[in-house]
Amino acid sequence: MPRNGKLLPEFAGHLMVRQIAKAQAEDDAALAFRGLGGTAFACLQNLHVVDAGGHLLGVVPLIELAAAPPGSRVGALMRPARGLHEHDRVVPARELQLAAPPVVDGAGRLLGCIPPQVMLALGRRAHGRDVARMVGILHDGQEGPAHAGEAPAWRRAAARLPWLLLGLVGSAVMALLMAGFEHRLASNIAVAFFVPSLVFLADSVGTQTEVVVVRALSLGPVSFGGLVLGELATGSLIGLTLATLALPLVGFALGDWALASAVALALVAASASATGCGLLLPWAMSRIGVDPAFGSGPVASVFQDGLTLLVYFLMVLWILPA
Repeated sequence: MPRNGKLLPEFAGHLMVRQIAKAQAEDDAALAFRGLGGTAFACLQNLHVVDAGGHLLGVVPLIELAAAPPGSRVGALMRPARGLHEHDRVVPARELQLAAPPVVDGAGRLLGCIPPQVMLALGRRAHGRDVARMVGILHDGQEGPAHAGEAPAWRRAAARLPWLLLGLVGSAVMALLMAGFEHRLASNIAVAFFVPSLVFLADSVGTQTEVVVVRALSLGPVSFGGLVLGELATGSLIGLTLATLALPLVGFALGDWALASAVALALVAASASATGCGLLLPWAMSRIGVDPAFGSGPVASVFQDGLTLLVYFLMVLWILPA
């Protein structure tokens, strides 16, 4: 909501312009098009269709208005459009479905529209913020990622260290996890050969899922059930494919089919768990009102890497002889 009755810069009412083209549904399309000449508009992307009370009914793109057959009425060319409320916070990825979204008041009366160049600038800024968050580079809202290269070294370090400290804690936990399997590693050193590969592959699968989920959430409400089923199926198929390739390679290379089976099963389980992690963290962030991009990148990597190691060592304990 506005602060002290004033609209904030990211609100529709602050971003809109009022000098826009309007017509009523019963107006002749050709006359409406010719009537645009000689008027200085702040935005001329669409002809906005309103009723006698000024309530928004829809829009007609100018390119379609210019090509309208003789005798056409504006209402016959109109596309229904839902206007942004003047107090709505603009989400560029969602609102770019309409290049110049109209803005209305609480009664649905047309106030103006947000120009395409403003929407593109907002989109670039939002994309930069998401990328910065996904790679673990925080900023304070005054200094965006585009200016990160110009910031002092101490500020760059302060922006990146929180996530890296989280990674350090995660690394310590994983080191303790490996220490718990010290006896098994000592009895079969080949078990350790596959730790980097498994962690890398699971991390890559999880990162792909994170990008899909963050993108879907940024575009608006999504069917979480459908997203979960689709991504879990995809992760499982990827894991099965990798396992099918890894099983004969490891088996023939080392002559240890028990270890090959453990690696293959770990690939399937790690791919599925990494997909689940990549799904749930951004979704959980979105549910509590935090940018879902915070639930990806370094945060997800810590969870995914730990899960992958745990799954692999459990498979080793289950399949390999003591």
